[in-house]
This record gives sequence, structure tokens and C-alpha cells, in this order.
Amino acid sequence: MKSEITFALSNPIEYSKGGEFYTCHELTLLAPSYNNRKQCQKLKQLFFKIVKDNAEKNKDESDSRKKRDRDDNEDNVLEGSDITTIFFMSDVDIDEVMDIFEKLLISGVCKLDDSITLNNSLMGKMSLGDIEKIFGEYMSNFLVQSL
Repeated sequence: MKSEITFALSNPIEYSKGGEFYTCHELTLLAPSYNNRKQCQKLKQLFFKIVKDNAEKNKDESDSRKKRDRDDNEDNVLEGSDITTIFFMSDVDIDEVMDIFEKLLISGVCKLDDSITLNNSLMGKMSLGDIEKIFGEYMSNFLVQSL
């Protein structure tokens, strides 16, 4: 498992440090620690609930179709955009999901230019599209590497 990944922002954000103003073009996302367990476990639980619910809805498929799909997807890892789509298409409360994810991000797992920890104020400057992409990438790289 990776210990960190870099995420390029599509909309850079400005911040100040030591009286100087900077523009942040990328974030460093750190692997969660034990201190992040509550948010991580809840996000994983919601994800696997979605997977379980979808499996139950689709259990009337033929066995041959299931085997073919399993063989076709054997080496596939879920991409961040796939995970974001799965959440948005599900019945889970996406506001709850994003609130949990926000708490996770500002708990120290996200750094601006490797030196500033993301906080509520800085997160408020980020575009919604970037936050949704970060969500998918974080889930994919750190919480649900593959099924």
C-alpha cells in the first residue's frame, strides 16, 4: 500500500504562510493512520454496503454471465472516478459521505505543497469537482484498493 499520493488540482487555491501568499497546484494525500479509523471505517462500511446492495439486486443474473464478468474484471482495480460514480448512484446519503470525508481530509491526511495541513478555511476555497475527485482517489488508493 502506498504511503502517499499526489493530486493535481484542476483549480489551484491560494493560501498564506508567514505573511507570504502562495498558490497551491497540488495536494499530498497521506495514508490514514489509526487516528483516522472512525472516518475510514465508516467510508469503507458504506462502500461495501453499496456493493452488497448491488449484488443482491443483480443476483438473478445467470451464472455464466457472472463467471464471464468475473473473468473479464479479474485484474481490474477500481479507479477513483469509478468509486465516486458508485457512491453517487447509490442510495447512501452522499451528504453524510462527504461530511465524513471532509473530517478525514482536515484531520491531517491532506497537505498543501507538503507543508500546510488542509483546514476548513482552505477546503472552502477548493472546487467541488476537485473534492469529488480527491474523494474517489483517496478511496481507491487507501481504503478499497480492489474488490
